[in-house]
Amino acid sequence: AKLAIQLGQFVIVARLLGPAEFGEFAAIVALCAGTSALVGWGSANLYVRDVTRRARSENDAWWRLVGMTVISFCVVAPLIVVASVGVFGLNIALGAVLSVILADLFLARFVNQISFVLLTHNHSGATALNDVVFAFSRLAFAGLFAVMLTEHTANTWAVFYVLATVCSAGVALISVRSVLRPVRLARITRQELTDGAAFSLGTSAHMMRRQIDRPISQVMLSSEAAGLYASAARLSEAAIMPIAAFFRVAYRRFFQTGSDQGQGALRSFALRVGTLILLVSLSTAGALWVAADYLHYLLGPAYRDAGSVLKVLALSLIP
Repeated sequence: AKLAIQLGQFVIVARLLGPAEFGEFAAIVALCAGTSALVGWGSANLYVRDVTRRARSENDAWWRLVGMTVISFCVVAPLIVVASVGVFGLNIALGAVLSVILADLFLARFVNQISFVLLTHNHSGATALNDVVFAFSRLAFAGLFAVMLTEHTANTWAVFYVLATVCSAGVALISVRSVLRPVRLARITRQELTDGAAFSLGTSAHMMRRQIDRPISQVMLSSEAAGLYASAARLSEAAIMPIAAFFRVAYRRFFQTGSDQGQGALRSFALRVGTLILLVSLSTAGALWVAADYLHYLLGPAYRDAGSVLKVLALSLIP
């Protein structure tokens, strides 16, 4: 359901903005996505680890997560503004940059953190509901963007983008109310900061490798070419969402298996997960290769050349 909703939102926005404006907005989103793991400083990973192993109480771990997320956002956000101007120049839509920073680096990041908390307590249903609400809110606001405005630009879409994320963040906070007890600030140890850095920097490096192509294409290619590339890349990312969702569900079991059953069971678990991911990756790559020839029917004639890009990206999904 989430995949279908996100594809619907992507099609609406891509058709309304056109390749040039869509490429600019996608480059801003990619720059924020590449550094989003720095916001929180690994506190969600620490929550899963410490609560699962009973090293910290739920309340202590939750407020540590909130504090580290707010503090790290205040550090990262100004750096992203400076980086955006440095990478894209003064012609970048600054309103869109600020809106995406608020939406993706703070609000959406909290939604992601809450998903880790809920999964730690086996609330997979609430996590799935939050995911669907997150996707549906952006689809709904994309529809409003289409019908309420006659001129569609990256700056105006950014406003609707923030409002959609505000709605989904509110729902996520309601879903996690079971751990929202009175604040009791616990001391964050140096070891926890070190462990958080390992989680945060490792994830951020991985995300940057995945996202850096869009800002680079925006700088080095024409806006239209960057938009064609970004649209194909967005479809490629959407296609591997089932793998990402499976990984998130398996994350808690990884720690629990290693803690309860030892290294032998952990290796067996990792082998089963790796085999499944390989099979899904191969089938997804094949489906994208076939779908590439029909992409312009979905996004419009301006995106005709995006099909060739999608074929290349499909090959990159093969491990």
